[in-house]
Amino acid sequence: MIKTIEKSVEIRGDRAAIWNVIESPETYTKWCEPFCVGTFYEGAWRMGNTVRFIGLDENGVRGGLVSEVATYEAGHQVTFRHKGFVQGDQDVFDTPEVAAWAGCEEGYVLEGGPDIYTLHVKCQVTEDMYDWMDATWGEAVGRIKAIAEGTESAT
Repeated sequence: MIKTIEKSVEIRGDRAAIWNVIESPETYTKWCEPFCVGTFYEGAWRMGNTVRFIGLDENGVRGGLVSEVATYEAGHQVTFRHKGFVQGDQDVFDTPEVAAWAGCEEGYVLEGGPDIYTLHVKCQVTEDMYDWMDATWGEAVGRIKAIAEGTESAT
């Protein structure tokens, strides 16, 4: 069963600077630490592109998600549709585990302005991952806010 996590946070700052925290590879790695230290992505956040969200396990083996950018409007919104898993150097699309996640979406919408914005995050997950992902997303949006407002280092 698929469940939806929704988180929102108010952030003081400039729209472009806030969006840069979300999308920039350097700050992405920082705000994603609650999910997996060292997480990074490969690919450009542009409509129709494939993006791989990758972390390394304790043995240095790559793992993560293969996703398609379903919507993209710089500074305003992005939605990823998850299609498969990264396992080592392979993209995997045809396992029961992938079937459970395939089609789940993860989206970010930045609204408001000019000095205070609200970031809305919506993420579909499998029921067995819900509790952990819900708590972890709470930490992650807090980090986005802290980095964007300058109360946490971006490095």
